[in-house]
Amino acid sequence: MVYDEFWLQEHPYWSYDDAHATIDDEFPYAWATHWGIRSSTAPDHVDPDFWEEVQQLYGLAQRLVRAAVKLSGARLPESTRTLPSALAMEAEAERRKARELLQSLREQARPEVLNSPGWRMVERLLKEGGDAGRKERLFRTAVQIHAWPVFGTSPGLLARRCLELLDHLVRCKGLRAREYLSRVAACYVRGMRPEMAVMSRAVLEAALEDLDLEERVASIREVKGKRYDSLTDWIDAASAAGAIDEEGRLAAETVRDAGDTAAHKAPGLVPPEAEVLQALKTVLEQVEGFGRAA
Repeated sequence: MVYDEFWLQEHPYWSYDDAHATIDDEFPYAWATHWGIRSSTAPDHVDPDFWEEVQQLYGLAQRLVRAAVKLSGARLPESTRTLPSALAMEAEAERRKARELLQSLREQARPEVLNSPGWRMVERLLKEGGDAGRKERLFRTAVQIHAWPVFGTSPGLLARRCLELLDHLVRCKGLRAREYLSRVAACYVRGMRPEMAVMSRAVLEAALEDLDLEERVASIREVKGKRYDSLTDWIDAASAAGAIDEEGRLAAETVRDAGDTAAHKAPGLVPPEAEVLQALKTVLEQVEGFGRAA
């Protein structure tokens, strides 16, 4: 199937993920043409006010994807960082009202009305939603279009992972922690589970070694009668020094074990990427400001 601006006039809210199932690389250009993304004025078939909103959503999607790649979302305005969740909440509220209205109409309508073409049209329009739902779909399509050239896998999955990563970033405290997290960003967005586990373990080790704990680690190694220190020794030292609490220790062990499993045991048994990312973020936030990390 060929996607062009004429086809999109009949299917304006078709997403890149839908089109990508046919491996059609023309969709982004056709989508941008249909919505007048590169135009100085709104196309004849798009309301000028809505066109301006689409332009803004497209630009914000681009900024969010770039922030996901660089893990620099903290530099974005609060309104931009929270845009995905705000759009989702507005769309869900709209869908909830539509469901309630549809149910009320069903209860009041006569049986012959429920079986008519007119009723099916009303039902379809209510399920499609209003402006909030349309804006959310357009925004997610824009994220998919911007993310695809960077990460190169399913546009829908890319969009979801980019927004999940940004959510972690928004909640992550501390510049140094974000800098460490940036090293695993690409693996997370691409869904590279074993690679992310190995990289997360390396990032954890680097973050702990960046603390001023060499003497503690040497003492632990001496007590254990070991010639070389291990990541477990650094975790023990960080715990003893108060750099991490019990939650942080468990999180560090989760990252360590995931990396060891991916590298030396069974990559297929590695925990989900989101679980490893959350554990790594927990440790990095706790060690932020300790020792040389200050």
